[in-house]
Amino acid sequence: MSSSIVNVFVVSPDTRSERRFDLHITVEQLKTKLELITGIPVQNQRIYVQNDARETIAELSDNTKQLGFYGLTTLQTLNVIDTNPATSFTGQLSDVSQVEKFELSDDAYAKRIDSVLAYKQRHKVGRFAPPSELPPPSIHVDVPIGTRCEVESAEQGLINAVRCDSWVRPASQRRMFGSVLNTMNQ
Repeated sequence: MSSSIVNVFVVSPDTRSERRFDLHITVEQLKTKLELITGIPVQNQRIYVQNDARETIAELSDNTKQLGFYGLTTLQTLNVIDTNPATSFTGQLSDVSQVEKFELSDDAYAKRIDSVLAYKQRHKVGRFAPPSELPPPSIHVDVPIGTRCEVESAEQGLINAVRCDSWVRPASQRRMFGSVLNTMNQ
């Protein structure tokens, strides 16, 4: 027994979504539903059925026919074209050239006290942190090559210093197992 509900992708100039439709509704009923999804008025819609290769299979041209008449199947695409974009908002919501942009020079940004830059400067974070006076710790690993090893560390440097042939790393632990292939002293 086949289902009368299909999952299809709805694509228009401004929208892309996955929707479920009953194969027993008419094309006119579908267009009414698609107006709410795409913003394209019913009288301006031209709907094409496309396969996964984006090849057009059919045009839903008869408003009185049910969707099942066109052989619509799950995972096909309904490409909704606006035949008269002047009467709808098609393209106007995604055209960023019509949006006034806010621009701020680097000097004006540096003078602001409510910016991320000002926060980092106040709290001495990132590039504004004082240089560390301690040299990085030297890592010495004295494990013969070819032996089994277990490495448990929160320091990334130690894990890089002992290279094992196969690592087993449970998501909940920072513990790794393997055989030592090479040791690196930094």
